[in-house]
Amino acid sequence: MADWPAPQPFITCERNKFKLNDETVSLLQQIHKPLVVVCIAGSYRTGKSYLMNRLAGKSTGFALGNTIESKTKGIWVWYINHRNDGLLVMDTEGLDDPMKGDETNDMQILSLSILLSSTFIYNAVGKLDNSVVDKMDFVTDISKHIKVRSHVETDSDFDSIFPHFVLVCRDKTLELKMNGRDVTADEYMERVMLTANKKAVSPRETKRNETKMKLRNYFPKRKCFFFVRPTSNDDDMLRLEEINDDRLQPDFKSESEKFCKYILEKSTVKKLDQTQPVTGEILVHLAKIYMEAINNKAVPCIGSASQLVASTENNKLLVECVGKYKELMANSRLPLSTDEFRTVHQENHKNVVDYFSRKHFLDENMEIHRKLQLQLQQEYLICVERNCKESEKVCNDILNGLFEPIQRKIRGGAYLTNGGYNQFVQDSEDLQRKYKCTPKKGTSEDIILEKFIIRLQKDQNTILQADKMLSEAEQKLEEERLLQEQIRMNCEIQKEEKRKEERRHDALLKSHEEQMRALKESYEAKLEEDRREFEKILAAREKEHQRLMEEEFEEEARRLRQRIESLEQEQRSKKKGIFRSLLNTAGSLLLFVPNPFAKAAGIGMQITGKFI
Repeated sequence: MADWPAPQPFITCERNKFKLNDETVSLLQQIHKPLVVVCIAGSYRTGKSYLMNRLAGKSTGFALGNTIESKTKGIWVWYINHRNDGLLVMDTEGLDDPMKGDETNDMQILSLSILLSSTFIYNAVGKLDNSVVDKMDFVTDISKHIKVRSHVETDSDFDSIFPHFVLVCRDKTLELKMNGRDVTADEYMERVMLTANKKAVSPRETKRNETKMKLRNYFPKRKCFFFVRPTSNDDDMLRLEEINDDRLQPDFKSESEKFCKYILEKSTVKKLDQTQPVTGEILVHLAKIYMEAINNKAVPCIGSASQLVASTENNKLLVECVGKYKELMANSRLPLSTDEFRTVHQENHKNVVDYFSRKHFLDENMEIHRKLQLQLQQEYLICVERNCKESEKVCNDILNGLFEPIQRKIRGGAYLTNGGYNQFVQDSEDLQRKYKCTPKKGTSEDIILEKFIIRLQKDQNTILQADKMLSEAEQKLEEERLLQEQIRMNCEIQKEEKRKEERRHDALLKSHEEQMRALKESYEAKLEEDRREFEKILAAREKEHQRLMEEEFEEEARRLRQRIESLEQEQRSKKKGIFRSLLNTAGSLLLFVPNPFAKAAGIGMQITGKFI
């Protein structure tokens, strides 16, 4: 999709109910790329929209206000192509607006911003002191507005699902110094603004400590930028979108370039469950779920939303994959020989299973894989039957065409003469030879010929009885030979039917093995990604634990140590659960394979054993 020419309204609030803009939803649903979602929030009339326009590389876009009235209402979005992904810049309604006078709505806007973004920018104006921290005290209440799991009332896992946090402090007038030396914005944020005071006694200082610790706990990945005013000219400040960059203060331009470079390079794709990239359609689905919870005065739950999205998307993917297999198989010109059909099926099945494995959401009980196996098996058997019937039709048409001259002779009594039997046998053998030389007969060429020869024996016996050139003894010998031939052919027909069933069964087992291979590779890749994210979270918690010890907050450090141990135990249990699910799925998928042969159990154990 091309860049949007301008931002679009995404979420509006009418009569205390959030609502999605249908036109914007339609645009977002057309974005199939993974999305980097960068959202900015903060007090009203503090230059959020101007900063987002610069991030988008535009002088205009998000509306700028030049009065005390907040300009942005609800949440607006702007899509821009970005590397191999898509960048969705999100601007939010300003907080603390006295004309609105609704703190609950502010918290809901903040909650949606955090829930939907992969990078969350908080825009603050204030002195380089605790006043900026005070403006971020929303974090002390955020656990009342966001849940990670439906059955757990805790904020202990916020650090694993909250976005990258970027603090932007505006209108800096003082130099960044600490103990008489220059420091970076990050150092200042960590050592001055986010260092808790062990000696705090007043309610205000205690509240400030809570804000600092929760910011550190919830947002382990954080960055800070300090901006001077864009221009010292008050008139220019009222029309920033109209003035050229050469009218801006050099320090503002320099910091702005650093900010944009950092956001564009370091922001990552929004993901569900730390592994599943979010596209435009999935983002819309998430927004609907979170909004519905808020509108119903419930607390949005990330875990429940992820499960609902995963279930919906997996079922859509299931329909797509089964349809894709049907389409690929339908493209083959029937009838196909046994080897041709097996090759086509295996290639198409592999393509579909690999596609499914790349796209599907993690499914802990792997129910979606069982559905895929069952439906692909059903479609395979339908295709087998269709190929078989087409082969039967083609073979019968060929035989009927070749038999027509013989049929005319039979009806005309040409064979009911002395020597007629030998002529009939010769014509019959010639028919079989021509039939076998005819290509593209499919899987039923042998069995249809054998059935045809058996049907022909009635006429053959009549002709045999009428041929007086043969002695009675010769006729009896020939009758015995024909009887034995009929018995042999009936046995061959039964054997061929059994071989066809075995080939079908072997193909299904091969498909099962292929699906388990793709499933294992997919889960290994996603578990590896999950492991990397786990190690990042663990390292961040260890770092925070060390910091709490240095600040002498022993009780907080003890609780964090418990969270670290709990996280490690949860990760071990998760890996064991996935391992058990893989084994159970390997076994349960075999139950869907028709198993008329004793060897199936042994093959199934071999397949399952490959993944132990």
